[in-house]
Amino acid sequence: MYLYATDYDGTVTPHGVTPELLDALAKWKAQGNLFGVVTGRPYKSIREQLTKDGLPVDFLIANNGSIIADGNDNMLSVTSFAPETVQKLTTWFAREEHPSFRIDAVRFYVGWEYIPEIQLKDGLPSVGDTVWPEVTEITAEYFHPEDCPGAAEKIKEAFGDTVRPLLPGGRLIDCIPASCSKSIAVRRLTDLYHVKPEKIFTTGDSFNDLDMLICPDFEGYAVENAIEPLRKAVGRTIFSPLTLLKNAMNNK
Repeated sequence: MYLYATDYDGTVTPHGVTPELLDALAKWKAQGNLFGVVTGRPYKSIREQLTKDGLPVDFLIANNGSIIADGNDNMLSVTSFAPETVQKLTTWFAREEHPSFRIDAVRFYVGWEYIPEIQLKDGLPSVGDTVWPEVTEITAEYFHPEDCPGAAEKIKEAFGDTVRPLLPGGRLIDCIPASCSKSIAVRRLTDLYHVKPEKIFTTGDSFNDLDMLICPDFEGYAVENAIEPLRKAVGRTIFSPLTLLKNAMNNK
């Protein structure tokens, strides 16, 4: 059994969920293989998108690895921030100079609006009477893409081993619990689905995909439209997810 885990935005989306891709996936799965998406998007957002696009998945990794679910919407793993970290990080973003930030939980997210500083109520992150349990990702939007690398370094310095800041592209910084990453989540699939790491394919297009593309145990590829620094870092490029599926089935 082989497993293919791919980023979605920028990796699948440039070519679209075409009949040809769906046909290749059906053949891939008919051979007993698994397919799923690994994304920085909030779980609710990507689940709705995949349903809209008609893309079937055996697993779904959202929020850059802090949420793992199966194809039937059952949560397999959720890693959330400590409530104190949520409070400190939202306070940090509320005081930073940027347009907005978003808070993601398991089944919902609050996005792109002014959010007052989080308080702890009965030990849980809260704003007034609203409680946000299991916050799995906090994303900040900055004014310019060039602001993000420096801001990410400041977050690393300020939060140490509690927060992992990631650069998904554009003007965003995704912050997840430091114990999470796309690569770590994909590795969790080896136990969940009893698949060997060397039988895992991964594809992506941006810096938040890097760790799962260069993991020595996986066969990782940057897609052709990926940012140039990623293509250089990965060293292996493939045109699209459809190309990978066809090649994998032909070479098995």
